[in-house]
Amino acid sequence: MKAKITAVLLIAALGASFITACGTVDSADGTSSPVADTTAADTSADDTTSTDKTEASTEITSEEKTTAEADTTASNKDNSGENPTKAPDTATQPDPEQPKETAPAETPTDAPAANKGSFSHNDMIFLYGNAEAALFSEASGLVSALGTPSDVMEAPGCLSNGADQKIYSYSGLKISTYVLNGQEFVYDIEITSSAYTTSEGLTVGKSVADMESLYGTGYQKSGNMYIYTDTASEQMYITVSGDTITAIEYYGEV
Repeated sequence: MKAKITAVLLIAALGASFITACGTVDSADGTSSPVADTTAADTSADDTTSTDKTEASTEITSEEKTTAEADTTASNKDNSGENPTKAPDTATQPDPEQPKETAPAETPTDAPAANKGSFSHNDMIFLYGNAEAALFSEASGLVSALGTPSDVMEAPGCLSNGADQKIYSYSGLKISTYVLNGQEFVYDIEITSSAYTTSEGLTVGKSVADMESLYGTGYQKSGNMYIYTDTASEQMYITVSGDTITAIEYYGEV
């Protein structure tokens, strides 16, 4: 009896447990059939699956992140020039098919205009053959080179320094001298013929333009006379008629 009660109690206990663990489903005949309650099990399984998915997703995401970071690092190295195998930037390379630029040809400049001449001390030297005479130089060499004059005029003590004067006349040329201590010195040479020329090549019969091309424009003009000054006491006088030179004179004040 005790064993039966025990069995009944055991069956009752098992039945209670089964009822607690299972629900009822209505059948066609109105009876209820026990159906295993899988909700808890399914929930447990879902929880496990969700945890596995989360861990797997975390692992995948971590791997993808690591791979992406590695790719970014490699890309940054390439861009910073640390990668020695990086291909050269073709954008900065010259195009071999593009013609090279050449420097523009220099435009030739016009040659400077020829400067006019200028007057100097050497222009006061008169040349005749191998003889030359500067003002206040000894006259014997020039007089000898010119030969016998057509006329010689003497004027005792007529000059400002009290010296005697002598004038030698040639065709188209006069040489004036003064006598001092037994020697003659040239103080005036007047040319009126194209047979005589200055050291620069100017002759009677040439123009004012010819004169300027040889001696420049640093002259003073007085009437029909152009005056080039060497020193305060030495000048060249060029007399013109219209535009034509009629006389050239070297003069030194005595």
